[in-house]
Amino acid sequence: VALAALLAATALPAAADTDSQWWHLVTAMGRLQPRVRWYAEGQYRFSAVDHRDTDRTLLRGALGWQASRTWSFWQGFAWTP
Repeated sequence: VALAALLAATALPAAADTDSQWWHLVTAMGRLQPRVRWYAEGQYRFSAVDHRDTDRTLLRGALGWQASRTWSFWQGFAWTP
């Protein structure tokens, strides 16, 4: 235990490269029938260093079943290249 405490106290933090990003989010929700719902989302992430290129794009969609006033169940997909 003493050796572990000594090693933890003397460990140096790892250096990590950081990149700030701008995130733009678009979401939409609606009903197909009284209990059937849908959801769509698109996220576009741009590097804060180079605004011209999209760093990452995420597209998500889902269908949901409104089981009660407070419970719903969803199944969806995501495309995140």
